[in-house]
Amino acid sequence: MRLPIIALSLFATSATAQGLTVQFQDGAPKDSITLLNAGCAITNATVTLDLNGSNGGLIFDTSAQGAGVEVFQPVEVLTENVTASAVTDGDTTLDISVGMLPTDAMIRLTADLDDTIVGGRQITVSGSEIAGATVAVAVDDYVTQGVFGDDGLAYIDMTNASTGCLPS
Repeated sequence: MRLPIIALSLFATSATAQGLTVQFQDGAPKDSITLLNAGCAITNATVTLDLNGSNGGLIFDTSAQGAGVEVFQPVEVLTENVTASAVTDGDTTLDISVGMLPTDAMIRLTADLDDTIVGGRQITVSGSEIAGATVAVAVDDYVTQGVFGDDGLAYIDMTNASTGCLPS
């Protein structure tokens, strides 16, 4: 497991505007997903991680008997005031309920993601395999989203043209 300081340094070049940067990092036995808010405080939001468009056909691997391979792990939230929806083996979406995420704060969670592409190393997920997956943020009726790139990063613009910030 990487230290948060390492994660912050990886975000330094991506989180230059008002927004939320999401980083996926493969790990053993758990993969890491970190969200860094470099914009206005976010309150009462739902963040949805959707793996459906990923290049690797990614799924959550939560059970030894399911669609994943070898190691499996439950989704675990490592940040207070944040809850995650129930995820069963083979699911491709995760909802994260955020009560309050101040500026420069992080949300950290772990999970086991496996790819479903035949012939690949399904237990190891690279940035290029999560590329195409999306992260959406919903606050009230406003929804904005970002797409993961080959570097394992997704950026979500959190500004609103009329107020400069999303509603809170």
